[in-house]
Amino acid sequence: DAGTALLPESRTALAQLERAAVAARRAGRGEIGRLAVGYVASAALSGVLPRALGEFRVARPQVEIDLVAMETPRQLAALDDGSLDLGFLRPRSHYPDGIETRFVHEDDVLLAMTPRHRLAHGRIDAATLATERFIVPQFDEQDGFGERLQQLSRHGGFEPGPILRVRDFITAVTLAAAGYGLALVPRSVTALSLSGVVYRPISGFTGTVRLVAAWRRNNGSAVLQALVARLAATAETHP
Repeated sequence: DAGTALLPESRTALAQLERAAVAARRAGRGEIGRLAVGYVASAALSGVLPRALGEFRVARPQVEIDLVAMETPRQLAALDDGSLDLGFLRPRSHYPDGIETRFVHEDDVLLAMTPRHRLAHGRIDAATLATERFIVPQFDEQDGFGERLQQLSRHGGFEPGPILRVRDFITAVTLAAAGYGLALVPRSVTALSLSGVVYRPISGFTGTVRLVAAWRRNNGSAVLQALVARLAATAETHP
C-alpha cells in the first residue's frame, strides 16, 4: 500500500527533475535566461538597439531583456559592479578593468539650431562659428561631445566661447530650437522629429561619434555570450 501511494508522487518528482534538467541544458546553451541591458539614447534613435534586440529575439525568443536608459558613466559603473550585463554606450579612452567592447555604429555630427539663425540656410564653415554659443550634452566626464566641440574648434581655428552644458539631447535640441545656441548632436537625433529646429552639416568637418557594446569579460552568462556573438555577426564594419 505504501508503494502504491508513493508511485504517483515519484512519477511527478521524476517529471519535475527531467524538466529541471532540460531547463538547465537550455540555460547552458543560452536559450533561456534574462539580461540587463543599458543604452544611451542614440543607440535607440539610430536603430542599432532595436535591430540588435529584434534579431536576438528571433534567435532566442525565450530570453527576457531588462532594458534601461543610462548615460555612459552610469553604465560603466553598473557593468563594473555587475548590475548590468551589457551596455550600448559612447566609447572611452579608458575602461574599468575587465570591460570588453565591440564597435557597433558611427554617426556624423551635425549642428542643431533655430530656423531663424543666420546659419540655418546655406553652407557652414567651421571658421564662422567662432562667435557662437554652443549647447553641449555633457555628463560629469571629460570624454563625449565636449571633446567633439574641441575638435571642431581646432578645425575652425577658434577657441569656443560660452558653453551651455545640459544633461541630454532633447534638452540640447529644445534650447537650440528656442535660439539659445547651437547644439552639437549626432545625426541619429534627427529621428526625434522635433519641430522648430534645423540640422546642418559643417563643411569639411569629419568628426564623428561612435557607439560600442560593452560587457564584463568574466561574465560567464551563456545568454550574454549568445548576444555578444550575435552582435559580432551583425555589427557595422569599423571604418
